[in-house]
Amino acid sequence: MVNFQADLRQAVNDESGSCSASGPELVYQLNLPAAYDVTVSMAKAPGQADSDGVLYVRSSPCASGTELACADDTFTNGTETVRLYNRSGTLFIFAEAYTTSYAVLYDLSVVLSPPTLPPTNDSCSAPQALAFTAGVATATSTFVSALNDNAAADASPTCSAEARTTGRDVVYSFTTAAAQDVQVTVTPTSGSFTPVVYLRPLASCASGAAMDERGCAVGTASGLTQRFANLLAGSYALWVDSTTAVNANFSVTVQLLPPTLPPPNDTCAAPETLTLVSNVASTTGQILAAASDYSAACSAGLATLPDAVYRLVVPGSAAVPVSFVAAPTSAAFVPALYAGATCPISTPLACVAGGNTSYARPVGLLLPSQAPGPVFAVVDGHVGSGYYRLDARVGAPPNDTCAAPTPIGLSTVLVDASALETTELSVNDFSAMCGYTTRFSGKDLVYAFTPPATATYTATVTPASTFDPSLALLVGSCAATSCVDSADIGASGTPETLTSTGTAGQTVYLVVDGWSTGASSQGFFRLEVR
Repeated sequence: MVNFQADLRQAVNDESGSCSASGPELVYQLNLPAAYDVTVSMAKAPGQADSDGVLYVRSSPCASGTELACADDTFTNGTETVRLYNRSGTLFIFAEAYTTSYAVLYDLSVVLSPPTLPPTNDSCSAPQALAFTAGVATATSTFVSALNDNAAADASPTCSAEARTTGRDVVYSFTTAAAQDVQVTVTPTSGSFTPVVYLRPLASCASGAAMDERGCAVGTASGLTQRFANLLAGSYALWVDSTTAVNANFSVTVQLLPPTLPPPNDTCAAPETLTLVSNVASTTGQILAAASDYSAACSAGLATLPDAVYRLVVPGSAAVPVSFVAAPTSAAFVPALYAGATCPISTPLACVAGGNTSYARPVGLLLPSQAPGPVFAVVDGHVGSGYYRLDARVGAPPNDTCAAPTPIGLSTVLVDASALETTELSVNDFSAMCGYTTRFSGKDLVYAFTPPATATYTATVTPASTFDPSLALLVGSCAATSCVDSADIGASGTPETLTSTGTAGQTVYLVVDGWSTGASSQGFFRLEVR
């Protein structure tokens, strides 16, 4: 260990790190003749005024070397710390004040410890064999000191450019004796990262070719669960990767499940017919084991990812609005949706692809004036594949006002009582509630929820990626003056939630609205109460 002081009172601002601001800094050179773990800490010296320090470290050369770490994690008078693993050679340590007002005397320490070596399953030379008990295998692992085994020019992993170029990765192996589904769950246990998983035949473990990939999925910061469908008997390499070069730990669980067969509506030869009940048709499906038969221009992923086909007969004698909305069950699956008058769909009437994998967002399209007769919809993969619910509606939603709120039930792990809908065909009935004059300027729909028991309930509206919703809770009556709580804290594509205590048998009202009058003030969404 070495302790020293950085006197920033006379320093000037010459450099900046990725997390630093405009304060002055001093630079220190650390020469490491062998590999070490390095911990650097920075705190204000005793007797100094308020401080706010920033630490960052670069490789050689000093002015243009790669930034290895940057820390500005604490506020006034906090201690900043960076940790580097298995480093050797020359490092440059920058001690900086966040602004000139925090240019005081700082205490620094540098601690060297034995190097943390890469995990043993860092590459295809020694994948960790998973041991299964009753069809389940679990393992714990780390990205600390792991390398990125992919090349920037590789096509695989196809679902994440960051995993190809930046993310650290480790590899596991397993063998199936017959065709099976394989479900993989990755849970971060320390450090923040977004996991990526992909499968290759073990014999092609290191291949970067797309043809050698058997599936790829991107999770969220909370983790990932992905089901790879109908894998043939054989030995496989399971890669756990990341979208960033992060030193983090995680657990992985792999389950062997019965095979998911291709859906019967895999092609236009046998589309699933959607049956309308009160102008709405609802079904569930999966494209895990489907083939990639069709594509449309709104997503590059449609050319390679699986799809399924649906047929809806628009009744009546006049053109009416028709909407379709697909809601995935997992954030790792981002669907696309397109519709046409014939199948195959040579010229789509509409085509839309979802956003990123941050949330399990719905994807919807509206045909404003569709003639009576058959119309076809294709659920495709924009990112990944998986299970989903598909709803179709003929005409406008009936719950535009308090005159006819749509009842919504309680959703559970086993019961999906959520509403899939769009506000595009409604009008703005609520414009000022709960003390806000601008939060509810968009079009809106009204839902009625009757608690089955006195308990705490959470309502969540998950919008399509282009819709910025607001959510209001009305208690006592379906009127703006009865608003007791509202939510509008996120941007487009971000869910909004409200949690409150409900009384058994006493109906409350939920208003799904849009925050403004612009393009993002209306759109498709999923509303559920749990």
